[in-house]
Amino acid sequence: MLATLANVKKNGLKECNLKDLLFKTEMIEQTEFACNSDYAYDIFGYLGENQIKTRLNSCSKRYELVLNENIFPPVRQMLIEKNINFKETYLHLNNARFYAEYVINDKPYKIIGGNDEIFPMLKVQHSYNGLTKYMITFGYYRLVCTNGLTIPVKEKDEFNLAIIGKHTISIKESISKLFNVVDLFVEQGNKYVINFDYLAERAVNNLDDRLKEVMGFAKITIVENNNFNTIDYIGGIVRKEANSLYNGQINDFLVYNGINQYINNNELNIKAPEVRAESDKKVLQYMLG
Repeated sequence: MLATLANVKKNGLKECNLKDLLFKTEMIEQTEFACNSDYAYDIFGYLGENQIKTRLNSCSKRYELVLNENIFPPVRQMLIEKNINFKETYLHLNNARFYAEYVINDKPYKIIGGNDEIFPMLKVQHSYNGLTKYMITFGYYRLVCTNGLTIPVKEKDEFNLAIIGKHTISIKESISKLFNVVDLFVEQGNKYVINFDYLAERAVNNLDDRLKEVMGFAKITIVENNNFNTIDYIGGIVRKEANSLYNGQINDFLVYNGINQYINNNELNIKAPEVRAESDKKVLQYMLG
């Protein structure tokens, strides 16, 4: 899944406030020149204090524009109405792809065998250019390194936490569905992080070999040159956290987190958050067997 959202220099992602996602947006038919019917309409956003009219997407008449104001504020309001204590972060890519995370501070879970805490986290994504699918997912936030963990894939079907929508009706239904599911996740989700305990209890004797094995399965490129070495970089993270949190004992939970931090390092990776999430999912699937 995503790392915790932060300022990004390489790929254009920018941290922002909620109000920055709620700019005026409209879908207008193209009349200035002839065009293919698949691109007969344009999505325009009015950006900044000067309300600069900016084309964000070209689409067909079938495209159904769903505004950010119908997604992000309702999710936030739902958490407020449920008296949930949360921390919110927002991110956008070229004012066309949007991401939010809500870290729930009320229900921390301490990983077995160390001084390591994780918190439930709700993630929301949407776009005006069609490159990022609208989605609401649940995951976890790790306090020590502020990287976002994924809930194990096996449990997603049971909890039905991944909510995906494409049209206005389905998005409205997903918000209603989320209202019903969030209580279950906050109250019972911690019993599923036992999988993280399982990883924490599994010692790693040869860190370099384990990193190469897991990353090889997930098809994550390992760089090895005079300027940068992937295994050395991740190994340094893992060893440091082992010393500070687990009395020097390296375990698979730290291996997973080290790879997760590498995937989501904004200085090393220019891929969009949803692409990184797929790599992270493959890593966790493999490590959980």
